Amino acid sequence: MALGSLDLESTLMMRKQMIELRWILGTLSADLPFILLQFQANVQGSLNDLDSDVANATQNLSARGLEGDAAREILRNCFIAECK
Repeated sequence: MALGSLDLESTLMMRKQMIELRWILGTLSADLPFILLQFQANVQGSLNDLDSDVANATQNLSARGLEGDAAREILRNCFIAECK
């Protein structure tokens, strides 16, 4: 009999866990569009910053030339800005 009651307890525990899991998944699926929109906005913001930094570096390299210490400094500053 103890074995039968243990099986019943295990079954009830598994059902409870399944119900909890369904609730968690339902909550996540409700929040997922918002989470994805936030992620998209963050990625787009980073890409916009990168685009701006590269455009500025390109303009500065065009004015100062592609060789020498000035060019290295421009590229170094662009790289450092993106590492932040």
